[in-house]
Amino acid sequence: MKKTELNGQQLALLSNALSKDLFPRPYEGELLSETLNNGNCILYFEDDYFDKLNFKIKEKYNEGAFARSNAEAEWTDLMKAINTSKITLGDTGNTENYWLSISIKDRPDIENDNKKNKEEDIFKDEAVTRQEIEHQLELLDKELNKIFPAYLEMKKTANWEDSEIAKKYRELETKSTILWRKVEHYYK
Repeated sequence: MKKTELNGQQLALLSNALSKDLFPRPYEGELLSETLNNGNCILYFEDDYFDKLNFKIKEKYNEGAFARSNAEAEWTDLMKAINTSKITLGDTGNTENYWLSISIKDRPDIENDNKKNKEEDIFKDEAVTRQEIEHQLELLDKELNKIFPAYLEMKKTANWEDSEIAKKYRELETKSTILWRKVEHYYK
């Protein structure tokens, strides 16, 4: 999960773009918001949605859409604010779904459920193919690389072993070890 703080102008631009489907709209749970006393808002992005949104924003920028608007500097400022979002595993208890989120009932989850079940099977089933294991190793490697910078920063603090980032990192390393044990006989 990533988070960033946006001011009122940036929020207005983002809402405008989402409402006009210039950027992909989030489903419930993919984009959470927390309103601050100063009128700003902290947005929490689920990783996949962040990647999709960030890609689309950069695509619009590269197409020249920002330059053609009457608010190029403001759009560029929004792009930078979202692009520099920080990794967080922090508490999102005071948040709510972003007001333009699409109902979870409208989400096509059949494919996602099948993927999740297949991932769980790989960790349980001994008779999986090398390709399935290697695919899961690639996904784990990407996830590890995403949180590694935050993990290194956390190691500089006093109680870093108990942090959510350290727990998540250990969990991913354990999964990686399990998968490597399952695939090692293919490379002997």
